[in-house]
Amino acid sequence: MVRRESADSTPRRTPPSSQGSSRSASSVAPTARELPFELPASIIAESVSRADQLEELERLLAEVMADTGSTTGDMPCARLGGCIRLLRAEVADRKMEGLRRRRSHEEVDETPSRRPENGPTFVETLGNLVAGCPILRCEVPSGPRQSQGMQPCCGRGEWQSGENNGIISFTFKILKSKLKDGGRMRLGIVAQDANSGEMDYALWFNPYNGYFSEAAYDVPEVEAGKLGDMVMSGSLARGKAEGAYIDCQADTIKNELRFAITDAQGYRHPWSIAHFRKKPVPLPAVFAPFVRMGKQGDAVELVSLEHYLPGGVIKEQLSKPPLGVLVADLERALSMPDPSVPDVDLAAARVKLANAREVQQLADRGTSCPFVWLDADALRDSVEEMPVLMPFQALLIEHPEWLHTEVITLEDACRRTHAHDHCAISHRWDERETPDPSGIFEDAYFCALPLPSFSYGPCACQHMGAHGHADILLHDHEQAHALTWTPIQCAGVQLEAIRTFLIERQHIKRVWIDYCCMPQASEATHERTEEERQLFSLMLKNCNLLFLGVGVLILTDRSYLSRFWCSFEAWLAMQDVSKHGLVSARSSSRTQRCSIVTMHGAPEALIESLVEEWSNCTAAKAFEKLSSADVAVTNQSDKDTQLPKIIELDERTAAMAVQMGIERVLSPDEPPTSSLWDEELLPTVQRRNTY
Repeated sequence: MVRRESADSTPRRTPPSSQGSSRSASSVAPTARELPFELPASIIAESVSRADQLEELERLLAEVMADTGSTTGDMPCARLGGCIRLLRAEVADRKMEGLRRRRSHEEVDETPSRRPENGPTFVETLGNLVAGCPILRCEVPSGPRQSQGMQPCCGRGEWQSGENNGIISFTFKILKSKLKDGGRMRLGIVAQDANSGEMDYALWFNPYNGYFSEAAYDVPEVEAGKLGDMVMSGSLARGKAEGAYIDCQADTIKNELRFAITDAQGYRHPWSIAHFRKKPVPLPAVFAPFVRMGKQGDAVELVSLEHYLPGGVIKEQLSKPPLGVLVADLERALSMPDPSVPDVDLAAARVKLANAREVQQLADRGTSCPFVWLDADALRDSVEEMPVLMPFQALLIEHPEWLHTEVITLEDACRRTHAHDHCAISHRWDERETPDPSGIFEDAYFCALPLPSFSYGPCACQHMGAHGHADILLHDHEQAHALTWTPIQCAGVQLEAIRTFLIERQHIKRVWIDYCCMPQASEATHERTEEERQLFSLMLKNCNLLFLGVGVLILTDRSYLSRFWCSFEAWLAMQDVSKHGLVSARSSSRTQRCSIVTMHGAPEALIESLVEEWSNCTAAKAFEKLSSADVAVTNQSDKDTQLPKIIELDERTAAMAVQMGIERVLSPDEPPTSSLWDEELLPTVQRRNTY
């Protein structure tokens, strides 16, 4: 049993001659019959500390021994001296214990005392507690019978409606329990009175005994209220309270209140429904997280407060593409009988679930995957709308009409079904956060003026713009000071090269750029959502289908060959499919689909080096080269995941070629050096240098 004390039950020091003297007082101050003198007031005064009392006793003992001629060997003096030493040791121990308690209390006080930006808080408190904070501290204890108008120490979170047709979950953490066992604590929910809007009765968990009960929120400690069944095996007694987590779920669909407790030792008890006499407790119409404490120094934190609404999940998942549907979430939502969801939405959600399962299974196996493509015409004509490459999330918000989803299968890649009008871009990212940062002419200024109003000097260059204006580029600051000029921001060199390439090839209808067509995580877009992570992962897993089966534009520079993804994509772009697997595509008229453009002033010799490195490379050799430590990759996990797929893709394409009846002569491993750079063997490479 837990010892229950009132605030006034602390033993008081009384004179030894008075009746009912406490044990501690009698041990410190022996009676007058045991000493040959009367104790002075300086010893028995309550205002004197225990240490001062012991020092005074030692002084008096020394005086008595000097007056009587006694020695420390005399039995009475020895016994009295031993008692004083023991009491002094006890005082020292109590000082250390008090210091430890104060330090523990200070650690709790160091926790945040202000309302966090995002997170649950106790919006209403009683018992000298500060509202608007996720942590409650019991500063004034409540009496067992709450005498003299004393209020319980409690805190309430925000009100929750039981008509939301979902699950409202909240978690408490016991930071400090003075009794070490959660005694005089209650954690659960409090109901709202329908008439007054104030707190009514509470449904809560008692950490000390592991039982659930129902009572008025301000019921005295000695009145337990209506005791329910246990919601955990055992209890949080014997030091298992501090650090324990109490999870509560108010299921407004099934009308159930559930508890799951994780004790301080890390053992998690399973979810248990709160019952009264084997019947679940009905939830109130409106309720809130609630904590009540009765010992000074106790502290509890409201860690989390979450809403799960099946109807909202169903509506959200219906708007997602099949590759981005969170199958487990949709399954869970459909398993809950939410009356707020119309039958037509439930039927559509079941169809969506079946379709998403099939699409994601095919993508996981690597045989088919939906990809997001950029409209090539929009990219050609979007000089003003998109001066630099935009991330996928930004395009989805600002220009969703530019994005199209089309499926690429392994069979399509082997047959080159989309090689003529689809193009994938292989490029090295110039910066970690953006592949093609914009440039600024620091010493150049821009102004639009009517043609007759400006005379052009030798330091100016002009370009006729729209509406009969000229764009003037001045490099003389003195001539520009009288006008309003702004620095010129030029488009990234990669985007300009892509636009030029597309303008020269009007037959291309769709373009794939990783930065624009896959969810990105950066400082601008923050972290990916769960749906975006799933989309990114499945698309990345099937990128080999793109560079094997559609047209490819390679933007190479001096660092291109040192990057894993760039080299992997270049090798795939120069391969063909045969019954022997992946073979060089240089001499095949069907695979004239790879164009190479140099960037950042790189010499054209890099084009020949790139072709020599990867065009006549078997899957086994590609695996060996790409495994080398000098082939760098930003995320090592990408390399670890993609390398085994090289051999797997080689085997699968061989099987697909046999199935489709593709006959392809196997290229020799080492072609003659004299014919290596024969132009007839390199019909797929277009040389062009872009600065």
